[in-house]
Amino acid sequence: MMTAVQVKNLRREIYYITGNQVTPEILGRAMGLSEKRAARGVREWEQFGPSGPAGVALTYLAQGLNTKLPEHIHGRSDDDGGGDCDYVIRLRWPRFIMMIPERQIEQYFIAQWIDDPNALNSRRNMDDFILRAKEYWLEAQIE
Repeated sequence: MMTAVQVKNLRREIYYITGNQVTPEILGRAMGLSEKRAARGVREWEQFGPSGPAGVALTYLAQGLNTKLPEHIHGRSDDDGGGDCDYVIRLRWPRFIMMIPERQIEQYFIAQWIDDPNALNSRRNMDDFILRAKEYWLEAQIE
């Protein structure tokens, strides 16, 4: 479970990743708190530490900000019907799973966003994250 200090540090890490100041209200709304409760709830977490589902959700969010993890991993899913599909998983916020059917990068699609890329008002362009994932896959094909 996260401590109060870790919640404060989490907001700083989000700022570093997104390039945007993350107020207690923004973080609270991203964690599903009501508009009236968002800022006060986060301030309480920063003073006393989160508990219950909030602590779990914040821990999960912090895992996506962990810069010790590689940014991407990739693999191949072998379909018995003959439709092989490569995948790239972005392990850092905003996390997503990209599918590349039949090794045709131009046909890629995002199968799932694990983190809502708009929840924290990021100034970062989501297309940049997708482009980096595509470049990672292309480099992996050369190695």
